[in-house]
Amino acid sequence: MKYHLTAKITVSAFCDVEADSFKEAVSKSHRLPPAWHNYTTGTSTDENWCVEDIDGRPVEISCDDSLENA
Repeated sequence: MKYHLTAKITVSAFCDVEADSFKEAVSKSHRLPPAWHNYTTGTSTDENWCVEDIDGRPVEISCDDSLENA
C-alpha cells in the first residue's frame, strides 16, 4: 500500500534587524515573513527570515489517508 504522510520539519533561518536592544530586535523580527534565501533573486535579510537549507528532521509524522484506497 502507498500512504500519504505529512510531517513538520524545522529549519534554521536568519535575518538582520536594526534595534537598540536584543528585546527590541526580537520584537521587530516577529513582523518579518519567512522566505527562501537566494542571492541571485536578491532576497533581503532586512525584510525576511531567510532559509537557505532544510536542516531539520521530520517530526509529528501522520497519515492523512491511504493512496491505495483513493
